[in-house]
Amino acid sequence: MKKNPFRFEKARAKLAEEKKYVELKKTYVSSYPEIKNSNTSDLWNELNKREDLIDGVNPMERDKLQWVSNIIRKESERIKKLGVLNIGFGSGNLEEITLKGNVNKFNWNGIDISEKSVKKLAKEYKKSSFKKGDILKLSYKDESFNCIVALEVLEHISPKNTFTALDQIFRKLKSGGFFIISVPLNEGLEE
Repeated sequence: MKKNPFRFEKARAKLAEEKKYVELKKTYVSSYPEIKNSNTSDLWNELNKREDLIDGVNPMERDKLQWVSNIIRKESERIKKLGVLNIGFGSGNLEEITLKGNVNKFNWNGIDISEKSVKKLAKEYKKSSFKKGDILKLSYKDESFNCIVALEVLEHISPKNTFTALDQIFRKLKSGGFFIISVPLNEGLEE
């Protein structure tokens, strides 16, 4: 198990299932095996370059995006100029669903490691702010956002950095704010 990160992840899952959270947290350090992190700006520049991606989104993904958008829009009715940070916005599917016709309701911000994604969305949504960024070093003031979104992002973070990423997120979240997160299941990484 010391050399096989996939077997080690199964051991982590067992600790979580048994609610042994103190022991589980101790496994998120660099001395344990990790699945190779292949995330680079170049990789995501390539993956996010597709046009009209929202039309090609699978039904489950579309439903998830619509669900998240509905939560954000509902909250924007309660809070004027809702502050949102979308971490890892990629091709901008959430922005396409949420901001079209509603951009003035939000103080919308996004970070991504893809320079091409940043340029594309900055050009498309001029009243919002998109920049290249790192989830481990969020360059915003503490308690800046009512809502932080990280859809399909945390699985790309090395386990040893998971709690650093979560700490960054919760420091940037306003008191009473909310964090919307999703991670994939059954991705078949081992294969």
